[in-house]
Amino acid sequence: NSATNSSRSATKPSAIAMVRAWMSGDYDGVSRKTAIILIAALLYFVVPFDVVPDFLFSWGFIDDAAVLAYVFNQLREEIEAFRKFNDGEER
Repeated sequence: NSATNSSRSATKPSAIAMVRAWMSGDYDGVSRKTAIILIAALLYFVVPFDVVPDFLFSWGFIDDAAVLAYVFNQLREEIEAFRKFNDGEER
């Protein structure tokens, strides 16, 4: 199960790097679906209304964690394509 954990931990930095490369124009492989998911997730975190309010200590962050898990799960294939691009496999 450590392989699963290491792939999950590698997903976050790759997702951030993918967004940075896309926004700077260095990477154009981000689909419209990915852009919409990322913008929607960002808006969810910025808008002060949550499904479960954050002031309900540990319970309030469960919905935030669920949104993050959903986003990374939906973007797994695009993040892998970005990793290949970044490693020079698809240039």
